[in-house]
Amino acid sequence: MLSSSGKKIQHRKILLFLGLIMVFGALLLTLALHRESVDTDELFSRSVALMLAHEEFEAIRYDLVHPPLYYYLLKGDTLLLGPSVLAVRTLSLVFGVLSIGLVGYIGYQLPAHVIRAC
Repeated sequence: MLSSSGKKIQHRKILLFLGLIMVFGALLLTLALHRESVDTDELFSRSVALMLAHEEFEAIRYDLVHPPLYYYLLKGDTLLLGPSVLAVRTLSLVFGVLSIGLVGYIGYQLPAHVIRAC
């Protein structure tokens, strides 16, 4: 059984390890970001993000793929980073890297008997 300070040290090590995995994942995703061709979904998302607010609302009203919050976040992203394709892809990159850390942390928090049952 670990003492309280031992658990804190182990917890910090796990968080450091997850952080390193997230940095490695971000590097891998960033290296591959410019090599992929632009698809129609990205072009549509970019065009919607560059529209005026009332036009944007009409365009996303009938979109069945992405929730409206995605387009509003993408609009903020393009206002901050510009309208380039790489800037449009950074939103997905950020959420992809965050999901790596979230899944790792949830897996760390699961009790051992739950993991064995899977």
